[in-house]
Amino acid sequence: MLDKAIIGELSNSCRMSFSDLAKKYDVSVNTIKNRVEHLLESKVILGFDVMPKMSLMNASFASIMLHLEDRATRDVIDDLGSSKFIMAVMSGFEPEGFAIAIYRNTDELKQAVEHLQSNSAVREVEVVQLLPPPSSKESLRASKALEDLKTIDWKILYHLRWNGRMPLKEIAEKTGKSVPTVRKRIEFMRKHDLIYETTLVNIGAVGAGMVITLVVEIPGLSSSKQLEIDRLVRETYPEEYWLSWMSADRPMMLLSFYTTSAKAAGDIRQNLGNVVPNIRVVGQIVSGEWEYFRDFRDDILKEESGEKM
Repeated sequence: MLDKAIIGELSNSCRMSFSDLAKKYDVSVNTIKNRVEHLLESKVILGFDVMPKMSLMNASFASIMLHLEDRATRDVIDDLGSSKFIMAVMSGFEPEGFAIAIYRNTDELKQAVEHLQSNSAVREVEVVQLLPPPSSKESLRASKALEDLKTIDWKILYHLRWNGRMPLKEIAEKTGKSVPTVRKRIEFMRKHDLIYETTLVNIGAVGAGMVITLVVEIPGLSSSKQLEIDRLVRETYPEEYWLSWMSADRPMMLLSFYTTSAKAAGDIRQNLGNVVPNIRVVGQIVSGEWEYFRDFRDDILKEESGEKM
């Protein structure tokens, strides 16, 4: 499925050129261009984002499962996302959903949880602190620190936040630097693994079918075992499987699948035990649409770049 492949590639490198994508998947550049435009128009892709790696900001993230009194309204979702420690919110098809918290210490995570609980639409929350997916570049160790970034680097990142595919010429105009300088600074940040370049994906808008996230427990789960489980599930469900997340503090994973029907989702859930021994499904959420929000990192970009929001 070409769309899924494009999303996967751009999620790890959102500034990857259409020509490189076309060459890799043996299609024309126009085909890639048309598919990306379709994904944007249908809001499967909400945008592109280039940011300093979370590890360099001493930041972690958590999935907060939301049990709601009813399906969330637009106002409820906006309120849930109004904390500077909440980066995204998803409202499921049932009265449930997810919020993704980003935080640097337990106090900030506590603030995120208390903010969610303060909304009368939220009946109960369950926090799962997460590690990055196996495919994420977040796990690559940076060879420089944030202190090595120059003001021009922060200015570039400020403009690539929410608009990660901005052309070099436009970045140069906004920062008052030359195109070669902008290119050189982006390459510096890439070379030293200081940034991640990703896609803001709204998998709940994929159209026909449904996206389910299974919450599973696996005895003796480790990072190496997560990689093996990720491989096994991907080989078994190459079309349906999206990605996995591993809990940072318990033997638990979140596995996301795109399925054509509730029956197909049930079949995947029932067969997982044959794919991964000793796995136990403890929860399931049918994904609705995701919304992304500004968080404390936007404040850092504004301060370090000297730009105005």
